[in-house]
Amino acid sequence: MSRLKRVYWLAGLILVLTVAAFGLPLLFPDTTSSDISDAELHRKAVHRLRVEIDSIYKINPAYLQIIEVRLASEQPPIEPEGVGVWRTLFGVPVGVVKYKLPDVEFNLNTSRLGIVWGSFLLIQTLLARQLVVACRRAH
Repeated sequence: MSRLKRVYWLAGLILVLTVAAFGLPLLFPDTTSSDISDAELHRKAVHRLRVEIDSIYKINPAYLQIIEVRLASEQPPIEPEGVGVWRTLFGVPVGVVKYKLPDVEFNLNTSRLGIVWGSFLLIQTLLARQLVVACRRAH
């Protein structure tokens, strides 16, 4: 492999890993089990549940997979309850949020979160270092 091709290959690999790390969690659809028969009400309940969880725990709603939703009461305003899974890099689940009024429970696996992020940063750093070396050799 020529030196310049190695530079492009490493740069591409860094880009692909970054896009995969941040893009894969977005591909996990909500797999909600629900007794809400109205599709529009179900959609609103899922959205509202995401907003409520984000307001308490500051979890990016795009990385929160709702797996269960129900209504606390049949009367407006919509008061959803349910369960969400927080997914981090590459879609790895690191936390579970159980939102049941008036209690909210968040179980976070900090060791898994640290391992995933630490591994990602280490690999990206090593690849970037190799890219710099390859760039210097190519010139």
